[in-house]
Amino acid sequence: MADITLGLVGLFCLILAWLPQTIDVLRTKTSRMNPNFAALYMVGSWILAYYSWTINDIAFMALNAISGLMSLANFYYSLITFRKEAAHRARHLKAAKRRKR
Repeated sequence: MADITLGLVGLFCLILAWLPQTIDVLRTKTSRMNPNFAALYMVGSWILAYYSWTINDIAFMALNAISGLMSLANFYYSLITFRKEAAHRARHLKAAKRRKR
């Protein structure tokens, strides 16, 4: 019983750590997180959630499933932010080249 309690405390702490970041991302619809990191974290979380399901570890499964969902939001909005910033940089470069002529 102590093992599950310890696992649930760890679950609670990690989810609590991710929650402010995820709320901010959902509220602002932007994320400064590196899209590669967010994608790897998301995939890793889902793989670990599946693995913990196969070994019947409820706390570990819940942690990774919830973390996977939160990192999905971060991944989605980091891609959008990255693309917007890339388009913005491209427009500025194009304008700077026109001014040099």
